[in-house]
Amino acid sequence: MSRFCSHSGWLAPKFLAIGLASCTVGGGLPSGTTQALIAQEPAPTTEVRSDQDRPAIPQILDEPRFVDPTDFLPTKLTKRVTVDMRSASLAELAEWLQTEVELTVLVQLAELEAEGISPSDPVSDWLENEPLYLLLDRLRLIDVGWYYEGDILYLTSQTVIENERQAKVPYLLGELLDKGYTGDQIVNLIESMVEPDSWEPNGGNGRINLIGDVIFVRSTDAVQRKVQGFLNGIERHGRQTMIDVSASDLLLQDKLMVMVSVDYHDIPLEDAIRDLATQTGADLRLDRAALRDMRIRERQPVTLQVRQQPMQTILNYLLPQLGLVWRIRDGVLWVTSREEDEEQLTGFYDVRDLCRDKKESAALSEAVQSQIPNVFEAEGGNDVIDFGKPGTLIVLAPRSVHAVVLDLLEKYRFALRQSKLRKPNEAADEVTTLYYRIHANVARTLHTELPKLVAPESWRSTERPDAIGTIMLLESPPEVTPNEGSAPIISERMVLVIQQRQSIHGEIAKTLQKIEKGDEETRAIDSNKTPSPSAMGGGFGGGMFAVPINRPK
Repeated sequence: MSRFCSHSGWLAPKFLAIGLASCTVGGGLPSGTTQALIAQEPAPTTEVRSDQDRPAIPQILDEPRFVDPTDFLPTKLTKRVTVDMRSASLAELAEWLQTEVELTVLVQLAELEAEGISPSDPVSDWLENEPLYLLLDRLRLIDVGWYYEGDILYLTSQTVIENERQAKVPYLLGELLDKGYTGDQIVNLIESMVEPDSWEPNGGNGRINLIGDVIFVRSTDAVQRKVQGFLNGIERHGRQTMIDVSASDLLLQDKLMVMVSVDYHDIPLEDAIRDLATQTGADLRLDRAALRDMRIRERQPVTLQVRQQPMQTILNYLLPQLGLVWRIRDGVLWVTSREEDEEQLTGFYDVRDLCRDKKESAALSEAVQSQIPNVFEAEGGNDVIDFGKPGTLIVLAPRSVHAVVLDLLEKYRFALRQSKLRKPNEAADEVTTLYYRIHANVARTLHTELPKLVAPESWRSTERPDAIGTIMLLESPPEVTPNEGSAPIISERMVLVIQQRQSIHGEIAKTLQKIEKGDEETRAIDSNKTPSPSAMGGGFGGGMFAVPINRPK
């Protein structure tokens, strides 16, 4: 059992699980956890002035990229080890943990046998200089769970972990209350952003009670780890800061961008995956249980010939042909079935440079949601987006959605910094920057021809240096459409970044529809309003992202 007792030599904490009188209140996290709840003081905000007529813009820091789970685990479980358990049983793993890692391990045989799990069941896992807890977390692939109590590591069934192991931990919120949050707000954010289905208001077993400036949280050890990460993340975050994400996960995310070339002609799937792992240095594995359920052989032949593309692109070409997808989880890049849900992750975004108050925060939230349709709750999806306070955006969504959110925010920043100050007589017709993602060939033509077709006098040029309209052409990832039984259909895309008045954007939208469908099928668009994102499609990276240009009058 974890004990939150006093310990000499600790620094004054930001978030500190309060010392309990008996130090034995049911459940909890390891004794090293309390010290880990000390959040570092945020780095001072640096003000950047783009020009003398603008207000100072906060500089958004790249770090921290994640809140490390190892901060909330006992030292023995965060030790980096190299071990090959591919041919080992659960019993042999337990013996290795005792003899080599020097942990006291108790295997709860009755609980495991009740779920049909035997000590002789294979583990089929390995670590290469990675924290030990990742291997323990991956035991859930064989329905085995773990918890650490009283310096003893217990191996039991996932059913026991989920239904019977409820840790009870208090957290002091004083620092957050001083920063303008309320206790009820923190409770609501945790219940909506940290494993939402696990809390009583949403039908789960977890519970949060607020007393003064303390919340008492009853939940599993795994969820407690995420609660601690959430509290640290809301206190200190950067451009994008993910919670309960390991350094190994982020490394894999970077490995997906490594450029590779492949020349596969009817080679076994397992050989193709092994080759990609070798080229990139990624821990890339087949989820063999998922492949067995789908009746896909590991030696299923695959064919693909591509030169110098990111590994992510290669996987997106290769896997859909077999009904497979990739997922990052517990320090591994898995090749698995589409039925394997993509894990929802909680991320914080420092957007103080994009919104200063509740009104601007609401506008930013609406813009992000409209650009990723059918994903967030407001659009009929399951993902959640909220503001802790203006300048702190919180998102609960799969990793792929987080990537799109960050991309949209970066485009917003770029557009704001490229904007020109509005003249007083232009105030009635707001200037907006929109991103038009269209077929590459069409985009290249319109880059030069659109200013001739729509309001020619409004575009900036050597003859009209003070005109407001600008147009830029940017690369965009190709659109890959699965094609059952055949190779995916790849459609090249580019983005036109256009700064114009709202009224002219309306004319641009009408012109694009005429180019696509001709006059007869073009639906009317009110040229006095900025076209809605849905008017130009949408999806992951598609459609338009409206960027209002706030200018002093």
